[in-house]
Amino acid sequence: MTAITIIRHDVNAELVAPVENPVTEKPSGAGATMIYLRPSCLMVIEENPPLRKAAKALDEKLELLIANATHELSSS
Repeated sequence: MTAITIIRHDVNAELVAPVENPVTEKPSGAGATMIYLRPSCLMVIEENPPLRKAAKALDEKLELLIANATHELSSS
């Protein structure tokens, strides 16, 4: 639903929606690394307040997902 909202504001944003976040296992096998960019820095190229608002909301969801995933891993 978030991607649909974002694309309504700028169809070019579909180039980075859905967001891709590679996760790779560390060479030692102890843990993993996630690489990500905030979606808003990729999607909002020109001044577009509605798109920026939607992309910032996606930033927050991604950061919450990462925080929850890392918390779950550290609690195990």
